[in-house]
Amino acid sequence: MKENKENSFFIYKFLLEKFISKAPCNHQSCIISSVRGLRNGLYYGAKIRFMHALVMTILFKKGSLKSKINHIITLTLEHARNLGTYVFSYKSLVCILNRLRGVQSPFHSLIAGAICGGLIFGEKSGVNTQIVLYLFSRVIQGSAELLIKKGLLPDWSFYPHLAMICWAVVMYLFEDNESTLQPSLSTSMKFLYKESDHKVKYLTQFLPFTLPAKFSKKFRFRPEERQRHPSISQQFPNQ
Repeated sequence: MKENKENSFFIYKFLLEKFISKAPCNHQSCIISSVRGLRNGLYYGAKIRFMHALVMTILFKKGSLKSKINHIITLTLEHARNLGTYVFSYKSLVCILNRLRGVQSPFHSLIAGAICGGLIFGEKSGVNTQIVLYLFSRVIQGSAELLIKKGLLPDWSFYPHLAMICWAVVMYLFEDNESTLQPSLSTSMKFLYKESDHKVKYLTQFLPFTLPAKFSKKFRFRPEERQRHPSISQQFPNQ
């Protein structure tokens, strides 16, 4: 029994020395830092997703009030949970790698980001897809600017070229094989670029808004003409 207590004491002391000491991390306590990261991830994820989901649901979501509320809560919880879990896991793994190697390294962040990102954001969903694609666009721009600073790319403004490439590729994919694009994007582009090819039958088709039904007869605007426009739920199926 005495030996077990001594072993437990040494294990506890070892953990304290490894995870409470300052070096080689930039904080006083790895545990406290990770837990606070969890809190910040939950807070920030809920903050930005709740408002986004609220506005998109009010504007575009069909269904009962209960289903809309459940939709908002579901998206908010998913975003907050995933972001909070990622921050906690990432910071914890970086601290572990720092302790094991006795030094800080950006490669620890690379390894921890890959492992935690794959485990937490690897499941494809509307929320995860938006987060990953948002990061991907920022990574492309940031990587190009880094290469320019290091002299590996010519010193020119990257953003105009990024805009040119994005619009060129998306238009090519749309015209060549639109099935390769996300359904909501494809539907929106059909409305923007293909619906306008149809023959004009009514002057109201030049208006940038839809007239109320009571004005339809006066302006010879048939209700069925409205069906040509993609429904909001089709344009934003995962919001």
